Amino acid sequence: MLNDLTYAFRTLRKSPVFTITVVVTIALAIGASTAIFSVTNGVLLRQLPYKNPEQLVLACSDLQKRNVKDFPLSNTDYLDLRNGAKNNFDDFAALQTFRATLPGVDGSLEQVRMAQVSTNFFQTMGGSIVAGRDFQDSDGTPQPPPPTPAAGAAPAAPPPQQPAMAILSSEYFQKRFNGDQSVIGKPLPVSAAFGPPPIIVGVVAPGFELLFPPQVNVEQFPSLWLAARIPYDPANRNNVQWRVIGRLKSGVALPQAQAEAETVAQKIRDENTIAKTAGQYFRLVPMKQHLVNEARPAILALMGAVIFLLLIACANVANLMLVRAASRERELAVRAALGAGWWQLVRQTIAEALVIAILGTIIGVGLAYLGIHQLLAIAPANLPRLNAIRIDF
Repeated sequence: MLNDLTYAFRTLRKSPVFTITVVVTIALAIGASTAIFSVTNGVLLRQLPYKNPEQLVLACSDLQKRNVKDFPLSNTDYLDLRNGAKNNFDDFAALQTFRATLPGVDGSLEQVRMAQVSTNFFQTMGGSIVAGRDFQDSDGTPQPPPPTPAAGAAPAAPPPQQPAMAILSSEYFQKRFNGDQSVIGKPLPVSAAFGPPPIIVGVVAPGFELLFPPQVNVEQFPSLWLAARIPYDPANRNNVQWRVIGRLKSGVALPQAQAEAETVAQKIRDENTIAKTAGQYFRLVPMKQHLVNEARPAILALMGAVIFLLLIACANVANLMLVRAASRERELAVRAALGAGWWQLVRQTIAEALVIAILGTIIGVGLAYLGIHQLLAIAPANLPRLNAIRIDF
């Protein structure tokens, strides 16, 4: 076979126009299809980086009578759903993200991405704690309410606020504290306006991220995770802020879980006039579907287009190979007359096709690598998981 490949190189070198044409045709088709498939794989096909991601669903609050979808939940809505839907769910976790100004390494102020989460968040999502500990239930004990003053008495001073427990991202842990584990158990340096300094209790594994559609405005890579102290406050049910993720029990189908969530929503509508007037419902959406739903049609259309392009390229190259074989009829007849068997002639043809395919693939993958960088540079804002797009050999 090595002799066949060597002879194939010599033969193709004597036909530079043919060789360049077919190699460039294959390279362009492979480059385009590989680049678009890399996007399809990274965005649509690759599993979410969580524990058993197929069991994760987003609990979206829809106000059907006001044509509002994907609304956040209030403290009380979240707690009602968590406590009222235990037959089909292992648990529900809540989160919200924001940015705050904290002192940097040199003392200057810097903006830090933060997430406030329920204490069961990392257990629900499967986030690994690599230093210190995870949040505990006691970390989410609500702040004590202000005392009610007696009639005619001056308002009493509010009770002292309890500090939040904090888990750092591995990246922020290295950047801000140079990986020094002695900071665990100590207060996080913050400005006086922040309130009681959070206590650092742990560090989450590198690369842990929040995957939501860009329009939801959830920070993808928080540097600081704070344990939320979520009170049950029916009087402020309209103060919405939480994105809620539920984990289905093993073997539970989505319609079955949806029915249980609707039972909770019906109870809320019965007890709250505003929820009833607005037509509040809880809609469960698989987390991956929620992430890629908007980008899916465009990506699938592009994938179909490049598959069609690849088929056209293969057909063109096949036609060129047939024309070349016809033009070499005399050469093949002479070789047969000199004693070459049919398998030797076929093997030589396969060797030439193999050389062309290898050259086209090498150049095509190089073009795909460059193409992916260009695609990422011009990617639309609604394309999720950009960091997951890469060539998967």
